[in-house]
Amino acid sequence: YQREVAGDGDQLAPERQDLMMLRATSYYKLGHMAEARRLYQALAASGNKAALQALGDIRNGGAG
Repeated sequence: YQREVAGDGDQLAPERQDLMMLRATSYYKLGHMAEARRLYQALAASGNKAALQALGDIRNGGAG
């Protein structure tokens, strides 16, 4: 989540999926698998096919 720019500024807005995917991939490449998995699972739950593939890669221990 990130701070909302418009409005009162005290609310958290959901992170855009493309940015969330980028962050998950960065965690994955840095070896932070628990964080990467958590983000990929959230994306996969919304039907993101790339996130599903990445979860498979994590489970198989490969880089895809």
